[in-house]
Amino acid sequence: MKKGLFALIVLVLSYAILAVGNNLGGGAAAGADAATLTATAKGDGGDVTVTVKTSGDKIVDVKA
Repeated sequence: MKKGLFALIVLVLSYAILAVGNNLGGGAAAGADAATLTATAKGDGGDVTVTVKTSGDKIVDVKA
């Protein structure tokens, strides 16, 4: 269970870093938007959903 949850969190955070990183080369508005990223994976006790909220280039909230 812990390995699966850890892998899911790493996957979601990696996706968030890549999404923010792709906006760094843009114009003046790069990183200015807020985003909510959600991923779901099967865990031992059922589905696990992780939501990451970003504001600009910062992670504001993570909920699992």
